[in-house]
Amino acid sequence: KATRFEVDLAQTEASQCLYQGIMGALGYSKNKEAMLKLARRLPLQALVSVTQAKISDEECLVRQQALLLGSAGLLPSQRPNWHQRNKLDDQWIDKLERLWASSRQPEAMSESDWNLFKVRPNNFPIRRLVAMSYLILGYKGRGILEEVVNMIKEVRLSRGHYRLDKGLVVTASGYWANHYDFGLDCRSQNSTLLGSSRAAEITVNVLLPFVSAWSRVTSQPELERKLLDLYRHYPKLVVNSIERHMKHQLRLSSSLINSAQRQQGLIHIYNTLCTQGKCNCCPLGQLKQR
Repeated sequence: KATRFEVDLAQTEASQCLYQGIMGALGYSKNKEAMLKLARRLPLQALVSVTQAKISDEECLVRQQALLLGSAGLLPSQRPNWHQRNKLDDQWIDKLERLWASSRQPEAMSESDWNLFKVRPNNFPIRRLVAMSYLILGYKGRGILEEVVNMIKEVRLSRGHYRLDKGLVVTASGYWANHYDFGLDCRSQNSTLLGSSRAAEITVNVLLPFVSAWSRVTSQPELERKLLDLYRHYPKLVVNSIERHMKHQLRLSSSLINSAQRQQGLIHIYNTLCTQGKCNCCPLGQLKQR
């Protein structure tokens, strides 16, 4: 993953590269490609420029959300099958629509670009895009790249993962504290737009490999060594379907898969061997036969 980021860094500005990585991770498997498409269509600089204006944080958030949701083609006026369900939402929706109409952004994506069917409310792309607006606002001081790099430089190896995950957790207020789509309430009050489990996934799959690549490009071997140490000490993430499959396939004990590094190792074996039908040349498969 670090190598792929290194290739991207040769063609893309570093902050934009990190932004694209986070956006892709926010899309999960169902909307990853759509999130990446949006990140390229709406570059980070367009969102950062909003935070540099002399306006309140609340106004900054609503302007960023208008850009993100409008560029994604997910505002109510852009969705032919959307029906207004709650008259009380008019004022909020109208403000987003007005801001988008006055933004003069290029042509927007279409609702058909997104997978909105059988997606858990908490994972709905609209809530994830809103979470991105909070992240950009939260790192407006020195910018998301410098803030993330400094955070990694400063954390202690012991329990450093808590600090890294906390830096990505997003809690909303106002409209998005109890909505997962326009006019659609969450079944229960849920102000967490980006929780600790997803934050940990982004840390392991994006932040650590990206900053590792960036440390190579900028010739910072000490930073790269620290990243590897953080990775080796990172606790295991939430168990996913690939891990369960590999555990069954190789008859592994759950106690053996006790770190994020070992989870990532199983996923790598699955992607490079199992899905390619290379059982005959897989050392683990041969060991199993013996």
